[in-house]
Amino acid sequence: MSSDQELLTEQLQILNHLHYTSLGMLYQGSEIRTNRDNRDKRFNAEIRALDTVAVLLTTGEPNDVTAVTLDKRGKLELVIAKNRCPTYADDAAVRNLISLLTNPAIDDPEDIFPSIMTYCLKNINKRQLQLHESLSQFLPTVKQVLQQYSPSLLPTDDELPNLAAYLCFTHSDPTMDFNDIIVNIFQFCLTHSQHPLDSNDKDASYKAYSALCLGAHVLSHSQFLNKLTCDSQHPTWQQEAQKLKQRLLKVHQYCFGIRPLVLRVNRLFQNREIPYRWVDLSVIPYYGEKKPFEISPSFKEALLHVPVMDPAQTVQNIQKKHPSMFQQPWLSSIHTCIHAEIQIIIDLNPPTLSTQSSFNCNGPQEPRAIGCSERSCFCCTAWIESFNCQFSTQWRTSGYHNKPYTNWALPAVAYDMDGEGKSRIDRDVLRKVEIELVDVLEQFSDESGRELERSITKESLKKLKAILSGLQPYY
Repeated sequence: MSSDQELLTEQLQILNHLHYTSLGMLYQGSEIRTNRDNRDKRFNAEIRALDTVAVLLTTGEPNDVTAVTLDKRGKLELVIAKNRCPTYADDAAVRNLISLLTNPAIDDPEDIFPSIMTYCLKNINKRQLQLHESLSQFLPTVKQVLQQYSPSLLPTDDELPNLAAYLCFTHSDPTMDFNDIIVNIFQFCLTHSQHPLDSNDKDASYKAYSALCLGAHVLSHSQFLNKLTCDSQHPTWQQEAQKLKQRLLKVHQYCFGIRPLVLRVNRLFQNREIPYRWVDLSVIPYYGEKKPFEISPSFKEALLHVPVMDPAQTVQNIQKKHPSMFQQPWLSSIHTCIHAEIQIIIDLNPPTLSTQSSFNCNGPQEPRAIGCSERSCFCCTAWIESFNCQFSTQWRTSGYHNKPYTNWALPAVAYDMDGEGKSRIDRDVLRKVEIELVDVLEQFSDESGRELERSITKESLKKLKAILSGLQPYY
């Protein structure tokens, strides 16, 4: 490897490759985490509003991820970044959204949705399709779990918030028992998520989508789904439930996220003007985008570069247990970019090259919200954690999914330089990725560990079958 970036890119590609091809591997790189429990009410409202703004400014095209924040150092100003260089169409979308949010005649999602559809349609349909896939995969499990599930003794509206509105809208029988209601909502969401929206008929599309959002809202806030997302005794359906809930929330963000956003805009920008700017790319190396990096031409050769005890033995173990990994496509040329949330932090905390710390602290060090159109990846999370620790800042996104995105570029900005003239924050990310990779590969090399893993998996499956067959109660 001739550079830190090439080393990082190759290790991220290995992690990505392992996660993608190994169905039986206990790799938890796709977990969804949120910091919702650690937010106060004011900060929670701010970050949710910023998340909605970011989503409304995202097309769904490859690598189009948006991050936004409020610059509070003087007059409030919206700061926007993308994983790629913004285009004229992106800027036009910002101006269109601002005109909608500051229009005194608009206070309902129905007034905004048709106008944003043209720009966001691909992302809306992508989220809807992902939800449909999760519902289809999870529904058989739900029907089995319901056989042992006992609803709480709480009022129905606490067990299933907004159920009355759903039953009225769908003309469903209000005397249905709990199990039938849950299946009914699942089937309703499944039906209403199977067809993409049509930009040529925006009114009909909004009606169909708002119906889906109503069902998604009831289901995502139900005690039933919440219990499944917390059921660590059954990790398989816990992960599926977590994924489903996340996708439900992503879908209804386009409806249920708009009204709170409008109210917040009216409170913060009473003159109905929202100043905005894109991040200052001149302070970011290569203007945020870097040239393609060439890494090892094959998965096997890349594995030999990993600092494990015996690289050759690691390759043999993987070839023996997972030969298909060496037959899957392997990218050797990867285009990287500085991710949008990192651009935001660099823009608002520009480095001062003349100081020892190489950092210029602006404004009070209180929690600072960054709204994102996607959860933060593994490297963004590691970089932000290191930055906050080093400089006592409190930059936060709403959560992370911990995926090892191969296109992540080291910012290489002059923060806290070490003796070799490299950023200690970048070095910290390199260290964390390497530790993660070595830990994953050691799962393949430790024969006794793999046997124990298999025995645990078999025992878990036995318990799962016993529960589903009614031999022991679920709750």
